[in-house]
Amino acid sequence: MPTAKREVPSPEELLSEVRGKKAARTYEFEDYIEVVDELQRKDYSYAKIAEFLAERLGIEVSRGQVYRAYQIWLEEKEREAEAARDERLEQLEPSESKLDSDEMAIEQAIAGVLGYLTKEFPEGVYFGHDVILQAALLRVEVRRADERKADEEDQRKAAAKTNVSNADSSKS
Repeated sequence: MPTAKREVPSPEELLSEVRGKKAARTYEFEDYIEVVDELQRKDYSYAKIAEFLAERLGIEVSRGQVYRAYQIWLEEKEREAEAARDERLEQLEPSESKLDSDEMAIEQAIAGVLGYLTKEFPEGVYFGHDVILQAALLRVEVRRADERKADEEDQRKAAAKTNVSNADSSKS
């Protein structure tokens, strides 16, 4: 009995079909990835997070699975943020043929500031350009201070670990 031949789709048709499909879930705990993010922010190790998820969800979870799922999630978040930034910047870019180089530099600086403001104030609440720029500059100063504090804290933690390691090795 002859079998009916199926029509083979073109590569473009098959690619279009695949792109329309929802991504397969890689790990059982993917719905809880924001929990992983929160625990990471609280300095939980991947092993402790895996242990927590296994206990709370009643499934086997390894630290490697937690790490990989979290990295995939972070990469996706970064791609989404970059796409949103690129889209906003495209809307702000001036026409090169109309502007000389000085005007282009000014327009690019303005576009950069506006891109920053759009990122920092996604809800679109604008008080006035001078207030926005002052707020942006203040935020930059605060971030710099936070970066310095974070650096100091990292150095403090590294020094504390070194002291603990030295103390442990001297006991041996």
